[in-house]
Amino acid sequence: MTRRMGKKKQSICAGAILCWLWLVTAVSQAYQDGASFNYFHADTPLLITSCGQTPDAFTVSAAAKRIGLAHRYDDLIVARDLIGFKTMIIAMGASQKGLGEAGLTVSTELSRVSALLAKAEREGIKVIAIHIGGEARRGGSSESFIDLVVQYAGCIIATSEGNKDGRFSVDAQKKGIPLYIMSQTKEIGALLGQIFRIN
Repeated sequence: MTRRMGKKKQSICAGAILCWLWLVTAVSQAYQDGASFNYFHADTPLLITSCGQTPDAFTVSAAAKRIGLAHRYDDLIVARDLIGFKTMIIAMGASQKGLGEAGLTVSTELSRVSALLAKAEREGIKVIAIHIGGEARRGGSSESFIDLVVQYAGCIIATSEGNKDGRFSVDAQKKGIPLYIMSQTKEIGALLGQIFRIN
């Protein structure tokens, strides 16, 4: 009887330890990815813009509209017009077509966004860096745009495809800021709802 009770207690303890280890692992992973924690919050008024003139900023804007998140969407906004905002979301990634249609070069786009970010820092505007273009928006000029924006970011959002090389994980770790990894672009709306506390 005593042996049976001892074995039963050992089984219960072993099960409890396994459950505890599973919970710790799950929580650690969620914290690392920023997925399940209200770790980063932002407020409106919100500006959504681009660094590289891809259509990704429009995609983010459309997701914000779907959840009722009020914002201004302006891919060409300049520093002097950055007035009254509390948060700025910048979609990173180069589109040669988009740059050409906007009459911009890589150099002039970097100058425009650099001035925006410098003013945002002076004015205490939170910056959310977002990359949803996947591998197609990595490499080449895109890296210059990403390098610029993450310097000022208080939070990084990326898709798992765009972070295959761990670039955004390294950036977030170096800066000590939260990183939100999405498996699919359609998760943007729910994530923005969490960040901006929209029920």
